Amino acid sequence: MEINRKLHMFDLEMMEVCVVFPGIVSRKRVRIVTKRKQLLVTTRGGKNVKLYNITNGCVDAIIKTGYTTDINDVVVNDPGTLVAVGVDEGPIVLMDLVTYSRMYEISNSARYGDYFASYMLFTRDSTRLLFSADKGLESGEQRSDDVDHLFCWDIEHNKEIYELCDTETQMQYEKVKSDESTSMEGCYLLDDDQIVTTCFDNVVRVYDVKSGKLLHRLTGHKTSVTLALSGVTPYFLTYGSHAEENCIFMWNKVTCSRVATFTLDERVNTIHWSDDGTFFYTTINGVWEHKVAEVITWTIHHGNEPTTRPEVKKSLQIYSTEANLSRLTINAPEKVEKGYQPEVGDPDTDDEFFTDQD
Repeated sequence: MEINRKLHMFDLEMMEVCVVFPGIVSRKRVRIVTKRKQLLVTTRGGKNVKLYNITNGCVDAIIKTGYTTDINDVVVNDPGTLVAVGVDEGPIVLMDLVTYSRMYEISNSARYGDYFASYMLFTRDSTRLLFSADKGLESGEQRSDDVDHLFCWDIEHNKEIYELCDTETQMQYEKVKSDESTSMEGCYLLDDDQIVTTCFDNVVRVYDVKSGKLLHRLTGHKTSVTLALSGVTPYFLTYGSHAEENCIFMWNKVTCSRVATFTLDERVNTIHWSDDGTFFYTTINGVWEHKVAEVITWTIHHGNEPTTRPEVKKSLQIYSTEANLSRLTINAPEKVEKGYQPEVGDPDTDDEFFTDQD
């Protein structure tokens, strides 16, 4: 938890603060816990990467981007050994989290346009990085308007290898002067072999990881689409999130065919899979309607469908028992204001810019 830009770690069983991390972090909400038991954040000035050790709370390393502009986005690979950092009005900087070193940068040249790296993700094997760029699509001698879509980068050989885009559909939209666009809203790794994008035309597109080939267009949603993924279930969920639709579709990962539709009585805020993939649950935040928050459980095959990984333990029921927990009292640090003085021994020397309003 962040309190006045200082991070605290809690023991939820004991209901107490177990670690207070030294120094402060930037205003950017970059908080990633890696499989190497490290907490990755941006430094207090927002220009570099800082790694906390979640076991002892110490700063393991600070890796500099080499730029004086702020970090916009950060993505870490699954093992926690690589990080891609998107710098404001700058390149993507690749870093090694094992040696704590800067590897190289992917330049935002004329190739990638003005809107660069709004979305980034690593493939499961960490050999490729996918990032977005707002560029026109080409078909023969024709060129479309700028469309936010993915490019795939070979990390070992430091080169681009393909684009992921639906040129055919985009050209059709522009031919009939439609307001629809294949520009992407989000990207996800479906599994080792498939990448999924959600798009402005409410179509979910599935691409092949190895070649970038478009495999499927998943239609049916009428509003902006959100995905819920699980690594242990053969299904994935898409949610048409606006009130006029309010539907959840369940799809088969292998065939990408729709296998179920859930029509909701009211809009939900979030969708999550259980750890074993036998059910999912939705949350409804009733704060605006002055209602108590709700959690609704949806079973898959009555909770008996085997997962794709037999070693996964069966999930417990959500809120199956009631617990009376003691109150947690926290001594909040002072608000960070102009004239802030770093703690003694704090290795974070990334100064930040304060305005007259701070």
